[in-house]
Amino acid sequence: MNESKSAEWQRIYQEALIETDQVELLPKICAAESVLFSRLQQMHHELTPRGEAIAIFDAVHSLRLLRCDLYSRRKREELSLMWKRSA
Repeated sequence: MNESKSAEWQRIYQEALIETDQVELLPKICAAESVLFSRLQQMHHELTPRGEAIAIFDAVHSLRLLRCDLYSRRKREELSLMWKRSA
């Protein structure tokens, strides 16, 4: 495994996971997904350990859950505002 390529996606992925600012979260999720998918494409042409591929698929799944959570929080906030306005 190319350590620098693995370290790059892991760093960007970790940045997305620890982001607490709601405004910055979605761009960090997108950046992490992009670098993960790029790494998967590179791996298609390289001999890489199976463990990195599994870690990437796990990371993609985690980012999708994080994205869904972000969208549901935003939707709850919108609905809350609608209820307050209509009350």
